[in-house]
Amino acid sequence: MKVEYQWNKGVHFSAIGDSGYPVEIDGPPDIGGRNRGIRPMELLLMGVGGCTAVDVMHILRKSRCSVRHCRTTIDAEREDADPKVFRRIHMQFELSGENLTDNKVSRAIELSAEKYCSASIMMKRAGVQVSYDWKFVPLDKSQVAGEPSKYGERESTLGIHHVALLSSRFEESRRFYTELMGMDIEWEPDSDNVYLSSGNDNLAIHRRMSDESNLESRLDHIGFIVRHDSQVDAWFDYLKRNNVPIAATPKTHRDGSRSCYVLDPDETQVQIIHHPPIVQSLG
Repeated sequence: MKVEYQWNKGVHFSAIGDSGYPVEIDGPPDIGGRNRGIRPMELLLMGVGGCTAVDVMHILRKSRCSVRHCRTTIDAEREDADPKVFRRIHMQFELSGENLTDNKVSRAIELSAEKYCSASIMMKRAGVQVSYDWKFVPLDKSQVAGEPSKYGERESTLGIHHVALLSSRFEESRRFYTELMGMDIEWEPDSDNVYLSSGNDNLAIHRRMSDESNLESRLDHIGFIVRHDSQVDAWFDYLKRNNVPIAATPKTHRDGSRSCYVLDPDETQVQIIHHPPIVQSLG
């Protein structure tokens, strides 16, 4: 397992692991941060909860349970003095579905806690008190993954927070938006592409190539942000049914975002995109 960190500015880092999904990490202003990412200890707690939740869902599926809703809440206490390590972690599961019983949920959590969840077992070996409980809640269709939202077939977008530009003077544009305009480098996959952010937006600059007039190879576009990756597909289906020209079908990208492209009446490329860092910054 390997994780790489790219320093941006202050105490803001972009981390990416073997899975290929980026995570923004930052601190509060009093230590040089600008609140553009999660805190390291939050990330550690998310890892513990995520490891347990994945185990529980996998085991319940194997037990022929049809889980329709699962929410996991984690409450943790830390020591008062440095190092402020965790001393207690409590996880609560709220579940809805078919064939769920106390015995099946109890067994799933027990197997995760005692055998499978490396993160929580590591915490317990370090002396942290880790506990669990669960409850069954009535099924609320608005909370069910894959169910239509209150907007019908697709949720309202979060607005235009992403723009991609083609640049014939790539290095000068990169310097202008970073050094002069103060944008942070979010991701720079190669020498021809860079992704910048001011916190709740994303600007992509792509080096202009000789074939930019070809619609299929163009990279310039505007992007409407959606909160969930499933909504990319919902919007794609909706726009396709309304005879909007399609430029690219839904796809998950190298940075973990998911998007599709359509054309407006002037053939401007419009991207419907779920980009986790922007969604997180918008709350």
